[in-house]
Amino acid sequence: MKVTGSERCGLRLDLFLKRCGILKRRTWAQEACERGMVFVDGRKAKPSMLVRPGQRVLLDLVDRTIEVEVLGVPPKAPARGEREKYYRILSERTKVLPL
Repeated sequence: MKVTGSERCGLRLDLFLKRCGILKRRTWAQEACERGMVFVDGRKAKPSMLVRPGQRVLLDLVDRTIEVEVLGVPPKAPARGEREKYYRILSERTKVLPL
């Protein structure tokens, strides 16, 4: 795979999560980061952190935990069928919430 200039520089974490459809809204991604629910390569991440191919992103949300590997950074929001070209799911677990 050819590395482009945007991949070398990276993409904001909140934008990556939104563009790839991992979280529906950018504000949700920002809130999750601010609440300490998002980690990049094992470290708590801020919404403005730049992600690059090869990095691992872990989201420890209220209802699920998901870990993905960044495969590329989309220059713009890709079509739904194209989103999974930019990340690979490493693990996903749904949490059972008490009533």
